[in-house]
Amino acid sequence: ETVLPFSWSGVGLHVGGGVAEVRVRLVRSGGSDVSLWLADGVGRPLASVGRLASRPVSVGQLAAAGGAFHEGLFRLEWVPASASVSVSGGSGVEWVLWEDVAGGAGVVPELVVLRVGGAGVGPERVRAVVGDVLGVVQSWLDEERFAGSRLVVVTRGAVSVGGGDVTDLAGAAVWGLVRSAQAAAPGRIQLVDLDPDLEPDPDLDVDVETGLGGVLSAVGVVGEPQVVVR
Repeated sequence: ETVLPFSWSGVGLHVGGGVAEVRVRLVRSGGSDVSLWLADGVGRPLASVGRLASRPVSVGQLAAAGGAFHEGLFRLEWVPASASVSVSGGSGVEWVLWEDVAGGAGVVPELVVLRVGGAGVGPERVRAVVGDVLGVVQSWLDEERFAGSRLVVVTRGAVSVGGGDVTDLAGAAVWGLVRSAQAAAPGRIQLVDLDPDLEPDPDLDVDVETGLGGVLSAVGVVGEPQVVVR
């Protein structure tokens, strides 16, 4: 018979802090109920559970709980923008690059662009790029002078669209990091991934007026926190 935990009672924590070794003693208290005692390697009590009640579950119940997605694989699908936008032409908003405002003072414009790119492959580059972006994101969220602006993190080839390959593994890792930051601070950061074949420069140094400016104008119209330009 298969049983699953149903309710806990009489839970107590006796010692806090890190413990290298934990020993657990289970004592049946009737039916499928048990009590638990946790101790460290020398027998000092750590925690106790007066009663852990369980209930039987059938194979049919487990299968029904899985629903239509039982044993299914999930994938990310991108939805075309509902608005008619174009990445050509200049930007209608004021913006600067992150390196122009980092560590400085004065008024920060509506948008600040952080370009993520550069040569090199391998785990060392991924670690270095993610570490750099983490530092920028922390500064962005901590410093009061950025409170009224939005950070636009621009990558190239970091996202797969329609089954295409991810060509920038470091950029893909950055997307994972920044998505977490977006959840913690909604509206403060926007992710934009450009087509790797659109502009060959590995440093994302697209033309200020007709390249990146047009992209910023387009993603501003879309208004989504995560945008892929293809």
